Amino acid sequence: KFRTLVLLDDFSASGTSYYARPAANPPSGKITGFLKDLCDPQKPASKLVDLDKLQVIILLYLATEQAIEHLREASRATWEARAVPCTVKVVQPLTNGIRLVRASKIAACQLIEHPKYYDHDLFDEHFEKGGTEDARYGYADCGLPLVLHHNTPNNSVALLMSYEGLKFRGLFPRIQRHKEMS
Repeated sequence: KFRTLVLLDDFSASGTSYYARPAANPPSGKITGFLKDLCDPQKPASKLVDLDKLQVIILLYLATEQAIEHLREASRATWEARAVPCTVKVVQPLTNGIRLVRASKIAACQLIEHPKYYDHDLFDEHFEKGGTEDARYGYADCGLPLVLHHNTPNNSVALLMSYEGLKFRGLFPRIQRHKEMS
């Protein structure tokens, strides 16, 4: 049986796709669901590990300080509650200093706030889960000025990632993963 699990991903801005915010009831998220499967003797994943001898490493290539803090807190509450050591490692942390924040006087924020450069149709139930009233500063107000080679994160400012087909198209439109079924 495996004694070390390395959960690998390329990027996290808020960490909530791995572990939903603590107020979520029932608990949800990719890692929460994975742990549930490991603990359920009826699931095939439970046969792969002995929880008494397991250690978990969450390894991200790129992550914000916000995500790192959330992942560490949620990991302590989730894994260590079962006496499973869990560490969070990040190759390239993004400091809070890169974030664009509401009410800032810098020129980029003035563009973000300008009605000409925002279409509220971008805001949907996925953004709502982030706890904001609009998507101007991205999911959970992360305010990232970030574009990745394969997509623009929804945690980036709307000026960058706003979808094609809206009144305002972002500079690097996000490829939607959650499509409406017709």
